[in-house]
Amino acid sequence: MTNQQIIHETIQFLGSDFPYDGTNLKTYNEWQKVGFQVERGQKAFIMVKLWKQVDKKKRDINGNISKEKGFIAKNTALFTISQCKEIKELQTA
Repeated sequence: MTNQQIIHETIQFLGSDFPYDGTNLKTYNEWQKVGFQVERGQKAFIMVKLWKQVDKKKRDINGNISKEKGFIAKNTALFTISQCKEIKELQTA
């Protein structure tokens, strides 16, 4: 099951009629990357366990370390655009 499917099913399970389109729910950091700041005091619209890609280190018999990609389920807070304000460019004096 993909993260988008997990989010969609969670919204349905909660009985919400939020029109999730795959782009309108983001984490705090994801909103910042696209120029928005979650407003102070806002609580997550939903909390859900999503898959996150991680690098796992493995050591072989000879002691050589290699990296392998894997996934873990991580609790994630998601916010809507209505919970955010656009970040204003910092002005230099």
